Amino acid sequence: MKKTPFYLQLYFGNRFYLLGLSIVVCFVLLWLTHLPLYIGQWFFLAGLALVLLDTAYMFFPKHKFTCSRIISNRFSNSDQNAVTLMLWHSYPLPLRVDLIEELPEQVQERGNKKTQHYSRNKKHSLQYLLRPVLRGDYHFGHTVCMLSSPLRLVQRRRLGSQPTV
Repeated sequence: MKKTPFYLQLYFGNRFYLLGLSIVVCFVLLWLTHLPLYIGQWFFLAGLALVLLDTAYMFFPKHKFTCSRIISNRFSNSDQNAVTLMLWHSYPLPLRVDLIEELPEQVQERGNKKTQHYSRNKKHSLQYLLRPVLRGDYHFGHTVCMLSSPLRLVQRRRLGSQPTV
């Protein structure tokens, strides 16, 4: 599988935009009150340092993240069937993970985004139930994992488990 460049895995969180807005408001207020602009410049440099620190933390090459899906070979129609996601990461700080599971179209479920906080160096499992109503093959897509540090300025997109039938 071809390795994705880091800039295609990088997403900005809401806190990044709030930080940028607060920097702009700081500069506008300094300009209106005729205070020295170096206060805003220091604020900008501190914000830039936080963003670079968060980006370096999320993309440091030694940190690993794995996600695998465990499902049964056959689903029982009209019954609840368990699907388990096994997650593990080696980041030194806890992670916030937004999981987006690409479910089969026969299930007709939307809004399957789950947000979890995971402590470091432990295996975690997340289980949810599916109730299929049609016969046939069920094609699961990727599990998209959006990883963010406690600062939550940037997010890293990782494809977890591979598509399965």
